[in-house]
Amino acid sequence: MYGYHVSSASLSLDKMISDNELPCLQFYLGNNKTYQRRKIKDIEVKNIQLLQKDNYKRLFTHSPYCINLASDKDDMLTKSQNSINSELQEAEKIQAQVVVHMGSLGGIQKLIDSCNNLQIPDSYKYPLLLECSSGSKKKTKDGFSSKLGGTMRELEYVFERIPSNIGLCIDTAHVWGVGEYNIQEMSEMRRLFDDIISKIGIDKLQLIHLNGSCAEFGSFLDRHTGLGSTDEKCYDRIWKDDASSLAWLLQFCGEYNIPLIGETDDISDYKYVHRLYEYINS
Repeated sequence: MYGYHVSSASLSLDKMISDNELPCLQFYLGNNKTYQRRKIKDIEVKNIQLLQKDNYKRLFTHSPYCINLASDKDDMLTKSQNSINSELQEAEKIQAQVVVHMGSLGGIQKLIDSCNNLQIPDSYKYPLLLECSSGSKKKTKDGFSSKLGGTMRELEYVFERIPSNIGLCIDTAHVWGVGEYNIQEMSEMRRLFDDIISKIGIDKLQLIHLNGSCAEFGSFLDRHTGLGSTDEKCYDRIWKDDASSLAWLLQFCGEYNIPLIGETDDISDYKYVHRLYEYINS
């Protein structure tokens, strides 16, 4: 189940969803740099509900980049929590899952407290997904990374202490940036997901952001690029030469019905994944 992050800026949400034939979609509910989230109109909700009955799609919204649920500044923390609550309220209308970065600077307990204070709907499973990060060399006084959610230790620690209806989103470019798992290697890709199964639970894993990376392995940088890209300026350091571990990942996600979303604007990603699916099914 592979789809894209799509723009909803110039179309109504129902039109945007109906125009895309992909089985899963991700989009912003408003400007991705401001706290304010757009309201989904009643007519959009009604039309999306009808569309979902005929051709069900997994829907995800991505929260704005200014959100920081672990901020060391009280005003930013309050704005972030209010923005996420607003987005959760709107997303519930169309049963979409909200993806949010885990935050930075204020410490891991700030993130945990924020998650426990959010108004998370109970009308469907995992309305909110915490996305893993590319980590940071810098540590806070609690010994965790200043940019949270990069290591398995941090993910396990957080998920043991937050509401059970919060799920996980893994971004392959972020995993590569942290350097804990060399997902270029088949054995390391397996180890990553074995650890997720044993330490967090496979049911919590609700989404994969499937991105190549032009950053150095273990550089703590987040540099998305097209899957298997050979572009000299930004080639894919994960899968440029060998896509075996990516093919395994597609099989794994198919087995557990985990959707994958590509976040680059490169149409060749769809063709690349389609060829791998054909290879897997041949």
